[in-house]
Amino acid sequence: MMIYVDDIIIANSDPDIHLKSLEIVFSKLREANLKLHPAKCSLMLKYLGFIFSVGNVRVDPEKTAVIKNFPQPTCTKDVRRFIGLVNYFRKNCKSYEDKAHGLLRLLQEICSLFLGS
Repeated sequence: MMIYVDDIIIANSDPDIHLKSLEIVFSKLREANLKLHPAKCSLMLKYLGFIFSVGNVRVDPEKTAVIKNFPQPTCTKDVRRFIGLVNYFRKNCKSYEDKAHGLLRLLQEICSLFLGS
């Protein structure tokens, strides 16, 4: 279970455990006199750059479009910005370290030039 500000995400791999988790959460909500808005409840959820659905978690294509359409970096700040953007999804990128190595090395070389190392 994950709670983020006013959102509750409940995910379990086992259906029986999932139903038990739902019972517990609904019970706690009732005890606190909190109500859910059915229109805002969903079995598929876009959340923090990911799409959660029954038995599946994948990266939101809208977020990957930002990466695909990122303009070519023209300065150190742009390179850092791009690395920060793609780093968020590193777990979903096969061989991320190999792909990012060139940019990270370039950034280190640029910093070394300025710092005189």
